[in-house]
This record gives sequence, C-alpha cells and structure tokens, in this order.
Amino acid sequence: MIPNSLASFDQVITCCPACDSTSFVCIGSEASGILIREPDCEMDHPPYEIRQCQQCHLCYKSRRLSDEGLSKYYASLNYETYEPGYLMKTDRAIIGLINEAAMGARILDFGCGIGRILDASRDGFDLYGVEVNERAAAVARSRQVTILTEQELSPKYHNFFDVVVISDVFEHLVRPTENLRYLMTTLKPGGMLIISTGDGMAAPRGALFSQFWYYRVPGHLQALCAEHVEWLAKTLNVTIYSQERMSHYDWKLRDWLKQWFSYKIYRRFYEQPQGMLTRLLKMLPRIDRIALWQSAPALTYGNDHIVVALRKPLQ
Repeated sequence: MIPNSLASFDQVITCCPACDSTSFVCIGSEASGILIREPDCEMDHPPYEIRQCQQCHLCYKSRRLSDEGLSKYYASLNYETYEPGYLMKTDRAIIGLINEAAMGARILDFGCGIGRILDASRDGFDLYGVEVNERAAAVARSRQVTILTEQELSPKYHNFFDVVVISDVFEHLVRPTENLRYLMTTLKPGGMLIISTGDGMAAPRGALFSQFWYYRVPGHLQALCAEHVEWLAKTLNVTIYSQERMSHYDWKLRDWLKQWFSYKIYRRFYEQPQGMLTRLLKMLPRIDRIALWQSAPALTYGNDHIVVALRKPLQ
C-alpha cells in the first residue's frame, strides 16, 4: 500500500563513496528533490548537489536515498524498467570487447538482467551472470546463462573468469571501489573487467550541471569520468586496455533538435527569469509550459557514457 503522505529516506553523504576523501568541489547549483512514484512506492529523493572528489575525481550526490529507501525503490521496479528490448550503443561496444576473448572463455556479467549482452555475444563462451531480480534471472537461465549469487563468487570463483562485465551497475554501487576490487579477484591473470556507466562530466557546465538527466535517476548515486578511470587503474593495479565515450542511445536528428531547443529555453527561464526575451517566450503557446518544469530536460544525444576495459596483470 502507498502511504497517504510521502516518505522521506534522506542520507547525507559526508565523504567520497570511492575513496572516503572529504575534499571536494561542488559543480553547479543545488538540484531540487525528486518525487518518486511507482505502483507500490512513493517517496521523496532529497535535494542534492553534485560534488567532484578532489582525490579520485568521482562525481557523486551530496544527498541520496538511504539504504532503506534504495531497497524500497528497487523493490518497486519491474525488471522491464531496465530492459530496452534492443542492443544499445554501449551494449554493442561491450560485445565487441567480449568477442575478443578466445573460444571457451568464461564470461561473467555482474547485474546481467535477462542476459541481453551475453546472449548477443558470439557462440563458444561459457556464460555466467549475477542477477538479484529472480524473474530476470529466470529469463537469463533460459538463455543458457549460469546464474550465481554474489556470495558464491568468492572464494569458489577466484581467478576463474576471462572477462567480467559490469554494465549500468557502477552508478548504483554504495561502495564502488570495494565492489570492483572484489570483482577483480574473480578474474584470471590477464583477464579483462569491462565497465559501462555514465560519464559524470558529460553535462553542460554551469548552474544546471546537477540537473543532468543521469543524476536525476533516483538510484544513480555517482558517475565516473576519465580522471576517475585513471585513479581506478592505479588503485586496482590494472592497465587501461581501452576507453571510449559515447551516447547510450541511438538518436535521430529530430530528437536532438527537440532536446537542444527545450534545454536552451529552460536554461533561459532558469538563469534569466525576469529578462525581456524570457517574458516574450512565456507568451508563446506550449513554450510557456517549459517555465513550469521542475528540472532541466534530458539531453541523451551526447557522449554521456564511458565504456572502459581494464586489464588485470599477468602476475
């Protein structure tokens, strides 16, 4: 049952989730809270700033849903929420990296969903996945993916996998560096860890930075950037095999123009609410509605994601 009044699950973040540093700079202005409405869940995501750690360069929210709030939020979502039904650009980049492995390689997708990426890789691999959503895991099993629990990975699967994939998961991790270090132990020497996630510095700089669509997803706690990848490589004692920035989605020119135009108008309303041009724009039908928006429109056509491959040393 949905409570009559909205529940608040507010957690203030006092240090960097990746390295525990308390040194940071804020980018842009504070973003308003997010009203979460799901069939079995209503709650408020607190207002937040985006901080960039001065030690490891991770971009993270200053306030987020508490662990209890995150659990309630995830429990309210159907796995279909995360499944587009087609291969995204980032998926295709990951598959290209997976397919470099030798025949018979053992591939683990940590957070595999229905096995979309594994199913699309070429034949001849031994496929494994970790997936907490049982309905999604059942679909993955039907695609010949062996489903493991996170607890099973160590020590049974120590130095076991040739490739480990973590796609659209990094941004949800409460302790990302600890999780990646743990996954590294499951890789064979010379094995590859592939991370696909949002680029925290892809948003236009300025007051609206914190309203970037990637940060407006309630379950997204942080985002890496190229500088954080460098820090990760040193911290995990791995080499950067490849790194590519790209859009998550295939987009059409029509969609690009619509997003670009909406963003420009919203930015004008946000930054110059009393300006002459603002007053004129508010007189135009449909354009005037943008002034009522609670946050900036999504810009999904840019290179807002990173696909990075990290290679474990042979010794």
